[in-house]
Amino acid sequence: MMLRLAYPAVTNTFTLLRLLPLSDREKDVEILVLRPVIVKSNETFTSL
Repeated sequence: MMLRLAYPAVTNTFTLLRLLPLSDREKDVEILVLRPVIVKSNETFTSL
């Protein structure tokens, strides 16, 4: 159970660190591309 909670936290932290050196436009594109993935993962975790 703790691994299920720790894994998304760690991956989100690395994603945030990866976005730091990007420009605002690149960040906006990245967010738009990943938005469906984020919604799907939230649906998966809320159904547990």
